[in-house]
Amino acid sequence: MKIVSQYVVGFGDNVVDYYINHNVKYPGGNAVNFAVNAQKSGVKSYYVGSISSDADGDLLKQAIAAEEVDISYCDTASGPTEQAHVIIKSGDREFVGGVRGKRETPEISKKLIELFKNSALVHTSCHSRTEEKIKELKKLGIKVSFDFSDVEKYRTQDYLNLVGPSIYMAQFSVAGNDEVEINRLISTCQSLKVPYLLLTRGSKSPIFIDNKKNKTYQGFIRKIDSPHDTMGAGDAYFAAFASQFVLETEDKTEEEHIINCFQKSADIAYQSLMLDGSFGHGRKIDS
Repeated sequence: MKIVSQYVVGFGDNVVDYYINHNVKYPGGNAVNFAVNAQKSGVKSYYVGSISSDADGDLLKQAIAAEEVDISYCDTASGPTEQAHVIIKSGDREFVGGVRGKRETPEISKKLIELFKNSALVHTSCHSRTEEKIKELKKLGIKVSFDFSDVEKYRTQDYLNLVGPSIYMAQFSVAGNDEVEINRLISTCQSLKVPYLLLTRGSKSPIFIDNKKNKTYQGFIRKIDSPHDTMGAGDAYFAAFASQFVLETEDKTEEEHIINCFQKSADIAYQSLMLDGSFGHGRKIDS
């Protein structure tokens, strides 16, 4: 097996999820979840973000480091850690409020450019306020994956036009979308020359699209009747898929490689569904 590069980077947001009806809080955030689950899938990872110096920031640092993700490139945020307040019902979550953070990220320094340029992939998201920064990364030839979440304001034509030209792989959560909207997202990304797309569809099988070769692949998930907690499962699936995908191999055909990515993703997402929070490390809220 030939590995092109040996690590990936989660660049962007962090948050602490407050499970109000359980009185427990958990570390999370799309970029954090990416780095943690890439590491779980067997790919060395870094998390690069701005972490607050409050108690929630300490929870984030301790949890991410415990997952063996490198946080040495992080800096300190000027405000409080962002909080997402949720209520858990039968393993699923309902967002009921929170505390908005500044969503800061470190400046693109020479040291950070070196880290990014030597990585296989830098992942960020619509929640990270990195839209202008990834334009810089694109100019440097750095591969960027981007999570558009399922929020409508990050699906507008203007936003897609802003971000699309800078990214290598796009992820959309489309469980709540009809075929018309899904096809619009696909065709827009094709027109913007986004090479790859992964569409996660909740309990349905995901779809991977190779726009370079005009090929579509239907993936698979591990079915589970009663998930323990769905928080972060989609992040886990994409993190494993993207991280494995960029580690190109010489001993597998393209189709075999993609099937292997789907298999790893299904396993990592299943593990996430069996954990409290995005990746565990809960702490009592009133502590």
